[in-house]
Amino acid sequence: GAGKTTLLKLLIGDLEPTEGVGEVWKHHNLRLAYIAQHSLHHLEEYLQQTPIAYIQERFRQGLDVELSKLKTLALTDDEKAIRDQTGAVKDVVGRQKRGKQVWYEVVKPGRKGEATQWYPLEEIETQFKPYVLKMVKNYDLKVQALESGLAVRPITSAEILEHLDDFGLGSDLAHGKIKQLSGGQRQRLVICAAFWSKPHVIALDEPTNYLDNDTLAALTQALKGFKGAVVTVSHNEDFVKEISNERWVVAGGSVTVEQLRDAKAR
Repeated sequence: GAGKTTLLKLLIGDLEPTEGVGEVWKHHNLRLAYIAQHSLHHLEEYLQQTPIAYIQERFRQGLDVELSKLKTLALTDDEKAIRDQTGAVKDVVGRQKRGKQVWYEVVKPGRKGEATQWYPLEEIETQFKPYVLKMVKNYDLKVQALESGLAVRPITSAEILEHLDDFGLGSDLAHGKIKQLSGGQRQRLVICAAFWSKPHVIALDEPTNYLDNDTLAALTQALKGFKGAVVTVSHNEDFVKEISNERWVVAGGSVTVEQLRDAKAR
């Protein structure tokens, strides 16, 4: 109840900060992976498929389908309806760096068809309806995928098999149905999928609450060898000491940072 999960959701974009109270800034090229407490729930729709098919489906457009469901990215039905109105922003189709500012090319429906115009991010954030910023963030995700090679990373069975094997899911499990996997194996699959996008930051919410010992050991090793940043909410002191350089203590509406060891030691 101290606000740890709320802080994490603010950082990864699953919650919007209260206007006038605070803000969250994220670099437009940042690639993020998020493993929620209830991350197994979305596997329910894939139970009849194989782990290979699951990863192919989740990343088939070069983007992580699960990230697009975050509240700061997903458009509501009302927002989708606004897009087709004359003068509204229908889509974001381009991005440029001009000096220190990032500009975006947007499509606007008009009486004589569609036209594109360029606007700086600062103007989009302050002068446009909130749904336009969501589309900007979605466009950033597409660019990130292209620049990281994710959009062209082959989602072939052979490529995915090698990736699954790195997380202890061998060929037999990879070709079997997800419904036949144990709870620990399903969690390994979710973790494995999070690493597929080659993220800069991996965020995890209470991972030790739902992992068996073997899967937790595998996750710990994967995170210790991970070259990017890791942010996790956890009450497991042993897990925290293994992977963390800093501890952020959330209490009384504030965050206190405690240095555990040198930043390069993980």
